[in-house]
Amino acid sequence: MNNRSTKIPACAHLKTLPLGQQLHGYIIRSHFDDNMFIASSLVNMYAKCGNIKVAKLIFDRMKQHDLVTWTAMIMGCALHEHSHDAISLFRKMETEGFKPNSVTFVAVLTACSHAGMVNKGLNFF
Repeated sequence: MNNRSTKIPACAHLKTLPLGQQLHGYIIRSHFDDNMFIASSLVNMYAKCGNIKVAKLIFDRMKQHDLVTWTAMIMGCALHEHSHDAISLFRKMETEGFKPNSVTFVAVLTACSHAGMVNKGLNFF
């Protein structure tokens, strides 16, 4: 399974959504969709490819999240005109006890930048 799980980030990086969707189907058929690391990779892939709806669906179905999953979802929203959702996710992540790292801050600042929320960005900074 390691070989397939490494292909998911490649699909996200290359933005090859059709291949990623095929891998997602394989993951579901093989019952690997409850694996947190694979689910995080799927969230990242769909978010980077601009399919925020599916990324959020997978994110919401996950039993637990890690900082990577939160950051992928926040950045995906930030990059694809869902800035308010990104900021809301950032706040929820903090509420759930996760401490943001530099990548997470870049994601929330990107959301502020794309929405023209300079003051809010300064508050996060």
